[in-house]
Amino acid sequence: MENEIYRKTFESEKLTSSNARAGAWRSLNNQTQIVEDNLPGFRRQYAEHTSQGAFSGQTGGASWTLNWTAPAEDSGPVTFYAAGNQADNNGSNTEDQIYTTQVTISPTAPVTGLPLASSLLLFNLYTASAANPR
Repeated sequence: MENEIYRKTFESEKLTSSNARAGAWRSLNNQTQIVEDNLPGFRRQYAEHTSQGAFSGQTGGASWTLNWTAPAEDSGPVTFYAAGNQADNNGSNTEDQIYTTQVTISPTAPVTGLPLASSLLLFNLYTASAANPR
């Protein structure tokens, strides 16, 4: 990208294998927000960036942390979908880069007598010029 002022954004959703809403997102800070889309027969809950979480002017990578609460009942595998956008902040889509990914998790048998841990999800978006510390 020729313009060195970047903007990073993301959106994520989680669904069961029958495309039903799977659990609930919870925002942990002012960099993320939760958007409800409760159309008849189409309930979705998206996690996405806020204006503070767009990291305007920041070069390199960006990350967002969310809390996810699994469904109370076993609904089978859950697939998390995420899309990230690295933009050059010029107001058009030229030279912008879109990244998508998905991961599916399967429920495990509950362990009795142990407290449930909180489920935190961390999304990272790295640019070609940023070091990926994996």
